[in-house]
Amino acid sequence: MVLAEGGELTELRRYERARYLEFAAAAARHEREGRYTAAAESWGEALKTARGVDVDWSQSRLTLCLMYARSPHPPRTAADRTAMVG
Repeated sequence: MVLAEGGELTELRRYERARYLEFAAAAARHEREGRYTAAAESWGEALKTARGVDVDWSQSRLTLCLMYARSPHPPRTAADRTAMVG
């Protein structure tokens, strides 16, 4: 890709960052809801545009969510724990 004075690259990076943040936020929401398969899918999408430390973070969350999704006894969600106390 030939770039005109780096402007196109900067715009591409901004798009990729926004896309990463969108999918990472969705994945975190799915995790809080105990929807680990959906969370793993969102982390996989986030991983496609992750950069730097976000790559390792996305990969580790993806792996964890896949493990939880396959588990017969996944961890309780925060909402489940709150309901038990009240």
